[in-house]
Amino acid sequence: MDSDGTTLLGLIHSGPPTVGRPSEQVPPPLKPGDTVTLTADILGSVRSTVVPGTEPVPLPTGRRRPLLSGSGKGGHGRVRPPLSC
Repeated sequence: MDSDGTTLLGLIHSGPPTVGRPSEQVPPPLKPGDTVTLTADILGSVRSTVVPGTEPVPLPTGRRRPLLSGSGKGGHGRVRPPLSC
């Protein structure tokens, strides 16, 4: 139900609306040790504790493609022909 008593049928919401300044985080992000409880009528409740995640996996840097001849400063380079259907 909305604050004015209106039933919001068919609305699925996955978090608070974006409000305030972009750098503002209210409520603050979850951290290890926090407990989250989800309660649904008839179904009951599920309680979970936030645990530390794994360390991020570093991504390799991308490979640079060699420049085509004539594609340097002021050059137009070679243009691929259009794909035929």
